Amino acid sequence: MGIDDPQTTDADSAVMQPQPLWQRVKLFEGLDAEAIAAISGHLVLRSYAAGDVLIQQDRWCGELFILHSGVAHVRSTQLAPSEATPDALSETPTRETILRRLVGGDCFGEMSLITGTLPSATVQALTDGDAWVLGQEAFQQLARDFPALTRNINVILSERLFHTSRQNTLAAPQQITVLIAEPSPLWDDLARAVSSLTRRAILFVGFNAATNRSGRVYHLRDLLSGRLNGAMMTHADQSDWDHYDTIVLDDAAENDSRAAGAVGDLLGVLSRLEDHYGHVLILVPPHSPLLTPPLLAVATRVLVAGPSESAATMRSILSTLPMPATLSIRPEVGAIVTHAPSTTLPTVAALDALNAQVGIPVRGVIPASDAHRAMAVAALSRWLAGQRIGLVLGGGGVKGWAHLGVLRVLRRLQMPFDCVTGASIGAICAAMIARGGSLDEYENLLRIGSTYAFRFKISRVGLLSSRGVEQFLRRKDVVGERLIEDLPIPFAAVAADLISGSEIVIRRGLVWQAVLASASIPALFPPVRIGPHLLVDGAVVNPVPISTAQLLGADKIIAVDIATDLAAPQEGTAEGRSKEKLPNVVNSMLRSFEMMAAQIRVDAAEECRVLIKPRTTAVSLRRFKDGSQFVAAGEAAAEAALPQIYREFPWLERQTR
Repeated sequence: MGIDDPQTTDADSAVMQPQPLWQRVKLFEGLDAEAIAAISGHLVLRSYAAGDVLIQQDRWCGELFILHSGVAHVRSTQLAPSEATPDALSETPTRETILRRLVGGDCFGEMSLITGTLPSATVQALTDGDAWVLGQEAFQQLARDFPALTRNINVILSERLFHTSRQNTLAAPQQITVLIAEPSPLWDDLARAVSSLTRRAILFVGFNAATNRSGRVYHLRDLLSGRLNGAMMTHADQSDWDHYDTIVLDDAAENDSRAAGAVGDLLGVLSRLEDHYGHVLILVPPHSPLLTPPLLAVATRVLVAGPSESAATMRSILSTLPMPATLSIRPEVGAIVTHAPSTTLPTVAALDALNAQVGIPVRGVIPASDAHRAMAVAALSRWLAGQRIGLVLGGGGVKGWAHLGVLRVLRRLQMPFDCVTGASIGAICAAMIARGGSLDEYENLLRIGSTYAFRFKISRVGLLSSRGVEQFLRRKDVVGERLIEDLPIPFAAVAADLISGSEIVIRRGLVWQAVLASASIPALFPPVRIGPHLLVDGAVVNPVPISTAQLLGADKIIAVDIATDLAAPQEGTAEGRSKEKLPNVVNSMLRSFEMMAAQIRVDAAEECRVLIKPRTTAVSLRRFKDGSQFVAAGEAAAEAALPQIYREFPWLERQTR
């Protein structure tokens, strides 16, 4: 079976498919009807099933493929660099890389036919489909008869090389989100928010251009005709990063008989525009025939949106999706709850309840009222863009006042936090941030807390009593009897288990209990028993718990390290007793603990995007109020970090102009 008859046209499909597929195959570009007819006689249409390997890496194939329908991907398998030794090939683990996807009109296998070398990558079908196949002997003959074939292949190879080089310079590969929802201006707001965050062009695909308030609109039929290309669709003013472009699908695509062709056309366009758009948001109505295996095969994530009372409907939609079963990297599936009551905060507890109700992870909760909608859309856009922000506050006793100075600067920047975590005094400050409140309130509470902290009570388990700290934390104006999972911002505290010697991340339960455990300095304060664990200060195991923020889902982390740097090692001699006044036992223990924590502290600069390190000095725990001097140090350190903050979060600078 050869290529579709070049003289055949279908009036019904002219809107969605102005040219037959063969006319849009780059391999045949510039060839006249006579050449097409000659080539057609050598092509065989071969069907394949999802999961079939069409070309195997390092195994001779001897055929050129032109994809007619379906989706495939190209992957390369290599030895892991650290293990790639000639005498260990049989046991060496391999690393697989997905190089690109292939859709209708793409060709592959031509390099082996030209050079005679084995294929350098594997091509595997992600969905059912078919492809035209041309053998090596016929290919060589056609290349001699029609030199334009060789010219076109050189162009294709050059474009692939350019694409590979460009992908290596991009921060992330193209993300395709399939959003199953009814049309709404809400989704346009989401596209604009993602564009602003990523500073990469965004493409919105839907059936209605009326809601596009800030970008340009293109019709799929125009893109297929060749009148528009990627270079024409890039932003003229790339400083305007709340600008996105729209591709409008014609209503004919909602017809079952035309949907497959419409999806194939769309995927072909997206493949050509991959270097120009960092994110693609495809809006598809529920139960649309456009929800085909090829569309789902290229999706990075699939989201279904609707009010919480439509949970059964959302579950039904997801359960009936024709998701390809052979995907090596399956799209992330989730839900967006819309029209939520204004009292529904996206706390861990609320999300747990919604997850159970909907049956899949809920990625966003959009309130019905306008008051909090912008904030909810911004949070959802950070998740889509891979820019969820985590704040990490390190331990350091009295120097914890510096956290307040850092927060002053971050609040001025209107920096949002998707999670907060801390160790020791950092856990106390992080808990107050997670529950919400003003900076003046935080400062006042730190002053009040200093009157509770230092209470002598010598016992078998500690020099100081933790009863006062507990009373302070359990005050209603501090954290009271709140549960961690009820806090407006996800929070976790880090502690060390004296029984197992391991780090314990506390993500649920009473806030005061978690914070008390995280701040219980060994030997000074008694350990805190929570379940089977006997817990002490988290700075023993993780003074700046960046890994905990990553556990909570943070993509970009701002860490505050308040520890005092240790002096360089010095030589000493035993030449009698020093006249320096000896520190009291509490200060000696605190200094020893600080030195130990400094030795085990991870190199935070390697682990986070922004490291803020206030300049601090040692202050006695008994003089906790005197720690207010470090507020200015925290503020100065945060101000000094502004260039780094703006590099990582460029949208902040525009937001605060």
